[in-house]
Amino acid sequence: MNKHPYDVLDLPDRGCLIFTPCPGTKGVDLATSVSELHQAGADAIVTMMTDEELAKFEVDSLPTLSGKAV
Repeated sequence: MNKHPYDVLDLPDRGCLIFTPCPGTKGVDLATSVSELHQAGADAIVTMMTDEELAKFEVDSLPTLSGKAV
C-alpha cells in the first residue's frame, strides 16, 4: 500500500507542521492523500501552487477535499 509522503516538525507547545509534496502527486490519489494528512494531524492544507498548476497536475479539487477553501 502506497502512502503519501510527509515529514513532521514538532513545535513545542504549539502542535506541529507537516511538510509534504502536493497531495495527489506522488503515486497516491488525492482523496487518500488528504485523508492521510488529516489522520496525521493536519487541520488545514496550504499550497503555494497556482490554480493553473493545480489543474495541470489534476489536483484542482484540493480546496474542497481539504475541507477549507482559501
